[in-house]
Amino acid sequence: MKNSEGISLPYNYADIPDKFATKSFWPLGRHLWRIYKEMGWEIFYQVLEWGQRTLYELMSQRLDETILTAKDTIAGKIKNPEKVLSYPMFPPVGCMRADLQQGTMKLLYGESADVSYVAIDDETEEIIMIVDGHVEDGIPVDWWTVNTDDELLDRRHQKLGYKLRDITKKIRFNMNKAGHRIIDVLKDVRNERAPQWATSDFMVCTVWLTSAVSVIAEPSSWEAFSAIWDGINAKAQYGLPDYWMTYIPWPPMIATIIAMGRLGWQLRINGLFAGHVLYLLGIEEEIIQGIKEDFPEFYECAYVSGTTQQGIPRPMQTINSVPPDLKSKATYKNEKFDWKYPEGWIQLEDLGLTIEEMLEGIYLDVTHETPLDEKIDASKIVSRGIGRNTKFE
Repeated sequence: MKNSEGISLPYNYADIPDKFATKSFWPLGRHLWRIYKEMGWEIFYQVLEWGQRTLYELMSQRLDETILTAKDTIAGKIKNPEKVLSYPMFPPVGCMRADLQQGTMKLLYGESADVSYVAIDDETEEIIMIVDGHVEDGIPVDWWTVNTDDELLDRRHQKLGYKLRDITKKIRFNMNKAGHRIIDVLKDVRNERAPQWATSDFMVCTVWLTSAVSVIAEPSSWEAFSAIWDGINAKAQYGLPDYWMTYIPWPPMIATIIAMGRLGWQLRINGLFAGHVLYLLGIEEEIIQGIKEDFPEFYECAYVSGTTQQGIPRPMQTINSVPPDLKSKATYKNEKFDWKYPEGWIQLEDLGLTIEEMLEGIYLDVTHETPLDEKIDASKIVSRGIGRNTKFE
């Protein structure tokens, strides 16, 4: 946006079309809001369309790697599994230490469980993608996905008559009710596809596309897990109309940890998934190349400027960060959406890394107990990469 003199003006909250059901949620996504402010609505809208196309490919690749890494870990083929980060089966974002996968998944989800991650388009409010994973005794063993154009999304709910893709649109801003209706349909699909697991627990996790884009743009594993708590507590903590992401029904252990508050969640989830260490989240090379070719502005904004201008927060900063007050109308009126952090940012130049190297995934010997004034340099790098392609320092 420019004025009559050709001077660039900042993009405003008011520029976001009101047709987006989740407009008021977007400032809760630290990176989502920053990317929008830098890029403006026109390009940002294209990024959301890109997200719809790319999320399916990204999740498919990650779930494959999750299962293969788990198999190799159990078979003893992974050397130093305590230094190898992979993707968790649930959720298929963030990171998980290979040696902790089985124990953590069993603790959180039980002996045998299916979780279907359901992505919802913020504009149409329709379901655009489903990713289902299954664990047995904490071990990821199977997954299947449904893309936007899959005929399965046209299957109707037996009592309501709604198409599966339309359930979240028909039942607006009541993710709990919509989730149970989604389960009615997907349980039948699971039982047809894998009758041996017909008695397993079944959960859905509904996720608005914008919340997924925001988390994927986050380089810090601690920040990514914190963003999940924020999305789950969008209504209870931040006064927004509903969840930005949620489980239906809640796995009992996860519900317990959520109830411990933002700090309790950060400490326990980061402990269970990665032993409290900081992992700089990687992105698959094919995905990054696609972003560079199709949306160089997005790559520059999401990964380059977002990392180099300020830095990466260490866990102690994440713990002590202060989100914007989204319960206040003045916050929206004055666009006071900045997050407040203490100083102590990690710089890639101190680690001796380029953006491209960071995006391969970097395991750092840094936890919430690392002081804010302790220098974080290349000596803190434990390993690079993710899953079976991990290289040790």
